[in-house]
Amino acid sequence: YRKLRIQYPKYLSVVQVAEELRRRGIGIRKTSLFCFLRENGLISGKDSTYHRPSAECVKKGWMVCTSGRSVAEYPKRRYHTPYLSPEFVDMLERKLAAHSVKALELWKEVAE
Repeated sequence: YRKLRIQYPKYLSVVQVAEELRRRGIGIRKTSLFCFLRENGLISGKDSTYHRPSAECVKKGWMVCTSGRSVAEYPKRRYHTPYLSPEFVDMLERKLAAHSVKALELWKEVAE
């Protein structure tokens, strides 16, 4: 975690991104943001790689992540903590401000 924070000091966790987007006038909570990222294939929803950023996001420099741990309720689930780049946060803000959060086409437009 320390190495990641030193190497990527401006990257924000999803929780911090949700707070930042609310400050910018985008009404979204952390659970909705996690759900949006999972539904659009930006982070994984599989137990063994839960919340791990997609290879495309890592390749483009949009996200980095730290490995997590399992909890008693989900012993096979390995958690990851994604951190988003400032550029990706700005891109999310533009798209979410222009459209509803539910629109699945948002990611398709961002990726093009």
